[in-house]
Amino acid sequence: MKEIPAVSVIIPMYNAEKYIGECLDSVLAQTFQNFEVIVVDDCSTDLSVAIVESYAEKFDGRLKLIKTKKNCGNPGIPRNIGLNFSRGEYVYFMDNDDMIVTSALEEMYNIATKFKTDIVYMHRCFTKLETDTSAEKLKFTSFLKEDFLSDPIPVTGDISKRMDLLLSGHFRVMPWLKFLRRDFLVIEGITFPHIKVSEDDFWTIELLLRAETILSVPNAIYINRDNPKSLTRKKKSVTELVKYHMTPLFDGEKNFFKITNAYDFFHDNPRYVYAWIEKVARYCFQKIFPACAELKSHEVYEIFFQNFSSDNNERNLLRAYLCTLVNVQQKQLLFAQRKFNEFNQFAAAAQKRIAELENEIRQLKSKE
Repeated sequence: MKEIPAVSVIIPMYNAEKYIGECLDSVLAQTFQNFEVIVVDDCSTDLSVAIVESYAEKFDGRLKLIKTKKNCGNPGIPRNIGLNFSRGEYVYFMDNDDMIVTSALEEMYNIATKFKTDIVYMHRCFTKLETDTSAEKLKFTSFLKEDFLSDPIPVTGDISKRMDLLLSGHFRVMPWLKFLRRDFLVIEGITFPHIKVSEDDFWTIELLLRAETILSVPNAIYINRDNPKSLTRKKKSVTELVKYHMTPLFDGEKNFFKITNAYDFFHDNPRYVYAWIEKVARYCFQKIFPACAELKSHEVYEIFFQNFSSDNNERNLLRAYLCTLVNVQQKQLLFAQRKFNEFNQFAAAAQKRIAELENEIRQLKSKE
């Protein structure tokens, strides 16, 4: 039986032929070599699989390639599959178009084992700017206001305060910011929900509710590529955009209420249920308002009805109500835009008149 690896690096993959080589190279170059890599291909149609297969010999038996039977549409399910196949003491999720610095696994593993923590949370990372003329230029990003902190920081065990960190954006949901003890995930049954969008949010709520210990560290070990062709950046029609951005609210509701119903904390603190729904709804509406601005009210409702109708009458009423909110906001935006245009027209006319008067004054002075 092969030695159990210390770390399992799990990489969901879909059409990443341009990036997966660099991603694997960054793992291969680690100063800490006691790891396995599990790539879960989600029915790629490009050369991604062939590229991964070409790396098999380089990893000397530490690379597994698993293929899904049908495309899942998001990385959550492939991550769950990767977790099922993993054997490591710790688990680290990467995106297929990103990289890690050479000391990444060594730094995270040493911290995790030294402090015996369930989760090591990295509150800093690097962003590789695809649009920059210098392809190697990195932008440093921090998710905490206290940038001067340089030592590991125990995250409070108070669930209320943990939820406050999440709602305020000081605890981010991206899986690649977290180095996790595998037994913690398996024993607690924490997996990504089967939804198209925002699976990271619900997964992170579960982490915060169940983890006994979380350590926040300033180590910037992850290089997040600013990929203009990623799924979230893909150009969408109005209908696709509304469906995509409203999914966290509609399809995510059952996952959220499944979580809230399972914990007395939410029963005793209903304000957090409201705060989370408000946060998600605000995000969804902000994303779809501009796209819906040119549509008529009944057209917006048709999009909602066709994509989010339910056998549950109460849920249909909720959808109709949310659609009404969109329509109201749409009218307010149009009204504000019209007033803004009127002001611009007035300002332009006033500026023109001022220029005419200044010209008349100059002419009068020249005649004197």
